Amino acid sequence: MAEGDFRIGLNEVQVGIQMPPLILIALRRLVGPRQAEHMAVGGELVSVQEALRIGLVDAVAPADQVVNRALEWCQHLLALPPEAMLGTRREARADLCALFEEDTESELREVTATWWRTETQNTLRALADRLRKKS
Repeated sequence: MAEGDFRIGLNEVQVGIQMPPLILIALRRLVGPRQAEHMAVGGELVSVQEALRIGLVDAVAPADQVVNRALEWCQHLLALPPEAMLGTRREARADLCALFEEDTESELREVTATWWRTETQNTLRALADRLRKKS
């Protein structure tokens, strides 16, 4: 993530959308159950340093070096013995990958439906109005 006055998170609740269960599970896996609940329920966006501290991002770099740092990380992985690296990575992420192998069609329909609820549309309109006034 780029250094600076930036924030990152999942602000679905702030804009009137229920957090999709699959995304919440992935967030919980990444930052832990208590931090995930706190971030998701409040739609909290965290600072760069907080994102690094809780494990939401792996590294922080000056903005003009973010892409190069990401490429260096990828090159490092590609330089490792591929079967060992890929097999280990597959095992380390097996729980997360399994979630995407399940039938998520009903979850997708439910999440999509939340976009069209009156509360969600009102919240999104109010947000759009606030953003329009800022620009």
